[in-house]
Amino acid sequence: MSKRRVQDFASDSLIRGRLHSGIHGKKITVDTLSRHLVRNKLVLDKTIKIISVLSPDGRVVASTNSDEIGRDFSHEAFFIKGKDSVSITETEVERGGIPELAISAPVLTRNTGSPIGVIVNFIYLSEIDKLLSGEYHRVPGAISAHLKRNYRLFQNQFHRQKSWKK
Repeated sequence: MSKRRVQDFASDSLIRGRLHSGIHGKKITVDTLSRHLVRNKLVLDKTIKIISVLSPDGRVVASTNSDEIGRDFSHEAFFIKGKDSVSITETEVERGGIPELAISAPVLTRNTGSPIGVIVNFIYLSEIDKLLSGEYHRVPGAISAHLKRNYRLFQNQFHRQKSWKK
C-alpha cells in the first residue's frame, strides 16, 4: 500500500509541474507545494507522518514539516535509491531517534520520463505495528470499516432474496 501511495504522489501534476519549473530556473513556490502536500496528500493516509519533495540534488524543496525545507538528503540511501525506482529504507533521520521507514520514488516529467526529483513518505515503525495488529481497521471511517458494512448489507440482501424465492 505504501509503495503505491508514494508512486501515486510522484505522478501528481502539481508536484511534477513545480519541480519541473524549478529545474528550468523558475523559483519553486515552496509554500504552494508544501500546502498542497498537507491539504491534499497527508490527509489520505494516517500512517504517513511527513512527506518531503526533494530536488535532483537531494535538497528538500517542499515538505509537510517546514523544518525539513532546505535540508540536504543527498547522501541518504532513500534518496539515492529513490532516484531510480520505488524504494523502502529503514532510517533514523534525527527526529528524536525514532526509527522510520522512508518510502521514496522518483518524480518524472510527464512527456519525457526524465527524473526531476524524489518524493519521500516517512512512516514511523510504530505505525507499522498498528497496521499489522489491525488497529487501523477499527478506526471509524477507515476503508475496511466501510467494506465490512457493505459486505454485511450485501449478505443480508442476498439472504432475503434467497428466502423470497422459496
